[in-house]
Amino acid sequence: MDVDLDKSGSAWTRRTVLAGLAAATTSGVAATAGLSEAHAAAGPPGRRPAGSAGVRLRWLGVAGFEMLVDRRGTMTADRRVWFDPYVSRFPYLDEARAIDPSKPLAVNPAVIDQALPPGSPPDLIMVSHTHWDHFADVPYLMGRHRQVKVMGTETARNFALRYRVPGAGDRVMVCRGGEWIDIADVQVQAFTSLHTQFPGGGFWAPGTVTTTPAREQPPAPATIGDLVEGNTLSYLVTVPGRLSVLFHGAGNFIEREYQGLRPDVVIVNPSATTPTHDYLPRLLRVLGYPRHVVPAHFDAFDTPLGERGDRAATTYATFKAAVEQIGHGMRVPEYERMRHLAELSF
Repeated sequence: MDVDLDKSGSAWTRRTVLAGLAAATTSGVAATAGLSEAHAAAGPPGRRPAGSAGVRLRWLGVAGFEMLVDRRGTMTADRRVWFDPYVSRFPYLDEARAIDPSKPLAVNPAVIDQALPPGSPPDLIMVSHTHWDHFADVPYLMGRHRQVKVMGTETARNFALRYRVPGAGDRVMVCRGGEWIDIADVQVQAFTSLHTQFPGGGFWAPGTVTTTPAREQPPAPATIGDLVEGNTLSYLVTVPGRLSVLFHGAGNFIEREYQGLRPDVVIVNPSATTPTHDYLPRLLRVLGYPRHVVPAHFDAFDTPLGERGDRAATTYATFKAAVEQIGHGMRVPEYERMRHLAELSF
């Protein structure tokens, strides 16, 4: 069932909450496909034994995920949410293997249509920030699905306007952190977050894009350097009584934003374990040691979809070992289960 978010009686509603949200937790705890019941039941005390929540996550590469919420007892998606959907994976490095801001934004509609078929539209697109490897494909997807709403920053809205996406001004919900919406029986909360820091501070392509009058709209971004970060958000998607998933598009966070949050699954950027102070232990501790810790953004960005790159396995193994050292019954999927477009079932 696809929800038409633009019609009256829409499932798209807002709730005003304080910036420091005390997020709802779910009573159902999921088991990742392939994990034994003994492993799955070994989580933090006070949580129910693992069972089927009817939720699937499909990794799109880099930070991107498709979250499918199934009708109970079926494998048919009742809700479909996309987070940072980027699958074009075009070149971005110069001959010295450094990021080249002049590289063109070479969005690939054929690859997008194959990975995210036009006949399966999402109920919502969530954008963490507007660097090319998170946002470049979003304007095309918005143009293809003209009734789909987007949650993102003011910069995301203004880039969509510059791309002349139909209805962009109304379709991008500008979030600052604290927004809480319902899509029928699925809840989505936005949190103020931070981008991954370089060692010593700073990050690539900082900056924001503010709103300009429609008659003065600058041209659409043409190079990867044109797509600045534009502030960063994270999102908690909750299927009440079944599962909650916290999505990160970058390797940093604001600890006070997560006080009291207890997601069942957290999506984490492994590359942040070194430059961000005590990143992984602090994150997992404040979240109450989620049962499932799923790494993303550990693959190369410019290899063809399906090829994770030469360093992916090593990065993954290091991250998995770090989570296991922290303990508390947290589980990381096996590397072979984290293939592009493969599903994790919970």
